[in-house]
Amino acid sequence: LDLRRAITESPQEFVVFYQPQIDLCTGKVCSAEALVRWEHKDGHRIGPDHFIPAAEATGLIIQLGLKVLKQSCIDFLIWQEIGMGIERVCVNVSMVQLLRSDFYQDVLDTLQQTGMPAQALEIEITETSLMKENDQVVQVLQQFREMGIQIAIDDFGTGYSSLGPLQSLPVDRLKIDRSFMPESAKDKNDLALISSVIGLANSLALEVIAEGVETEYQAELLIRSQCQMAQGYLYTAPLSQENFISWARNYSQ
Repeated sequence: LDLRRAITESPQEFVVFYQPQIDLCTGKVCSAEALVRWEHKDGHRIGPDHFIPAAEATGLIIQLGLKVLKQSCIDFLIWQEIGMGIERVCVNVSMVQLLRSDFYQDVLDTLQQTGMPAQALEIEITETSLMKENDQVVQVLQQFREMGIQIAIDDFGTGYSSLGPLQSLPVDRLKIDRSFMPESAKDKNDLALISSVIGLANSLALEVIAEGVETEYQAELLIRSQCQMAQGYLYTAPLSQENFISWARNYSQ
C-alpha cells in the first residue's frame, strides 16, 4: 500500500541516481547506468532490491519505469548541454514492461517528448529474463534496435545461458555479474570465466561491461582481458544527478 501511495500520489519520492561506466581503453566516462532510489517521506532511503520486486508483482513498475526513463532522458540532455561528453544513459527494463503491447510506443513517445536521441539510450534486461524470452520480446527488442536504441544483457553469468543464442538476438553488449569479479589471482574459476566470456563476446562483436569493480587488481585484470568497460565502487557509488555531474567533471580533469 505504501509503495502504491508513493508511485501514484508522491512520485517525487523516487529519485534517479547514476553510476558511471568507464571506457577501459581511454579511462574516460563513456556512459552511466540509471538506478532508482526511494527517498521515503519518513526520511529514509530505500534501495531498489526492497521495492522493485513488489512494483513488478503489482504492475506499478509500468508507471515507475516510465518515470525513470523520462528523468534519465532529461538528465542526459543536461549532460550534453554542459559538454560532459557522455555517449549514452542505460536504463533497466523489466520483463513486465517488455511484455506490454504499448511499451514500445511509450518509449517512442518519451524520446519524442524529451528530444532524446535514440542512439543515446541503452536498455538493459537481465539474463534470467532473456532466458524466458518469447517471440514478442525478441520482436520488441528488434524494434528498439532498428530505432537505434542499444540493448545490454545485465547480470550475465547468473542465468547460466550459453553465448551461442546471442548471435540471433538483438544485443549490443554483455554485463558480467559482480559475483564473478575475482578478489585475487587465487580465484582461478572466476578468472577463467571472465576471460572466456570476454573472448567469446568479442568474437561475436559484443562489447563487455564488468560490474562490481572495486579494486585496482580487478580493473587491471579486465584491461589485460580486453574488456571494454567497467563500473563499480572503485570509481564511485551511484550518485544523484547533481553529484554525478560534479564527480564526472573532476574525474575527467
